[in-house]
Amino acid sequence: MEKKFIEILGDEIYYIRENTGKQPVLFIHGFSSSSLFMQAIISEKRDYDIIAIDLPGNGKSKSEKKLTIELYNEIVKEFITKLDLNNLIILGHSLGGATVAALSNLDVVKKGILVAPFNPFLTQLAMREKTLKLLDPKNIDEASESVKALVQNRSKTLYFKNIAKTSIAFFGLVRKTRNSLKYILYNQIINPEYLLGTLYEYYSRAPHKIIGISGNDDFFVPKETLQILSNEFNIPFTYLDNCGHATIYEKPKEVNDFINKNLL
Repeated sequence: MEKKFIEILGDEIYYIRENTGKQPVLFIHGFSSSSLFMQAIISEKRDYDIIAIDLPGNGKSKSEKKLTIELYNEIVKEFITKLDLNNLIILGHSLGGATVAALSNLDVVKKGILVAPFNPFLTQLAMREKTLKLLDPKNIDEASESVKALVQNRSKTLYFKNIAKTSIAFFGLVRKTRNSLKYILYNQIINPEYLLGTLYEYYSRAPHKIIGISGNDDFFVPKETLQILSNEFNIPFTYLDNCGHATIYEKPKEVNDFINKNLL
């Protein structure tokens, strides 16, 4: 698996890529995450090649630009062009779902897969307040609650055994990226005008080649919002029991089977 940097729109973007000739699937991570979000699936029996990037301000990709969802979309679009990717499936987890919706109308994109996606129906005040607390904890106790809420599969005993260590690392990451990701969080993720305006428009313009998968017990993206999304835009969803927001980490086999089943 290649691990490289590529210059895109003036930023050095880190990515990993398999290129064995199988169906390419481009993985797009969520808020304050990285290409590592899909690592649990690497060892599964796959009929596709994995490509994944660190978006600007995340993982190993640095940027001095104002970070927005629209910049992320442009970065991914240019990345696809520079690597000359064709016959492509794009998969977006959480915030990455916005990019899937925005770019699924590209000719080279043949299918979009949403995994616990950020969506226009996360507008209720209580939901937005909860999202803010989960994504921008102000102390280690709040960070711990966020880390606990991410995973609902209690069979992941090692994860829960290491909650304290993971919480410290997560809170450190939040403090490090708080300023650079502030606009995305406050002006886009929890902004109802953005949700029901720009984000709704992304989904409304997307062709009918998008499918979704999510956990039944997702605290970050509640199932009821995905049911509205499904009905509004005719997007079929599969729901996994005993699974929270860390869908790929919690259910790598099930997600991999879902991808394999829906290859071109």
